[in-house]
Amino acid sequence: MFEASGLTVRAGGAILLNDVSVQLPAGQISVILGPNGAGKSTLFGCLSGLLTPDEGAALWDGQNVAAMDAKSRAQRIGLLPQSAAIYWDINVRELVALGRYPFSGVSSKQEDDACIDAAMAATDCAQFSGRRVRSLSGGERARVLLARVLAGRPQWLLADEPLAGLDPRYQMQILRQIRSLAATGTGVALVLHDLTQAARVADHIVLLHQGRVFANGLARDVLTAANMKAVYDIACAIYDDEAGQIAIIPRG
Repeated sequence: MFEASGLTVRAGGAILLNDVSVQLPAGQISVILGPNGAGKSTLFGCLSGLLTPDEGAALWDGQNVAAMDAKSRAQRIGLLPQSAAIYWDINVRELVALGRYPFSGVSSKQEDDACIDAAMAATDCAQFSGRRVRSLSGGERARVLLARVLAGRPQWLLADEPLAGLDPRYQMQILRQIRSLAATGTGVALVLHDLTQAARVADHIVLLHQGRVFANGLARDVLTAANMKAVYDIACAIYDDEAGQIAIIPRG
């Protein structure tokens, strides 16, 4: 269980998070939604331990994430940030292998290679294993960066906009892989902007607005026309498709 307990974060006189408390169940996909500036990435920063809140705590299995040893935290929590810069033009497999760094001295080379191979297969990037990272398209690079996180086989995956820059085929492929991860018991939290994709993949949705939790629960309960108007200031039509899934269509 991941839990945010009374998280408050201030910066430059602004309140980025204001007493945010949510529980994110393991083995499920929790999607964090909200307009720009709502506090989504700040919440992820606290959950990953990269940001220490001014008040409250992010708790992983009852432990304060910010107080955990960095290596232990990295072995358990995989973070895919929104803007993951690549500073060295190494080959793709070398980049994915960096996901095994927290396990240096713990796992064998055979185990590391198996994890790297599995992550690259899952994200369909084994085909350009030997290419230099800077030769990749934006979408290809996004898949490689996700593979790097998956190579660590985290108990929790935190992915901030993992579908950005991907064409529809690979969006669906990544979402299927994330769903498979959750089915094995891995906890998953995603930041998404596409409301319909969120509705299709989420077991649980947290809707943030102005640094607070505006709504929290099942997609059908959170993604209502009234909530979309209140939070995004847009009118929406909400449809059920033949598979029983909902689609959110903004109205002009």
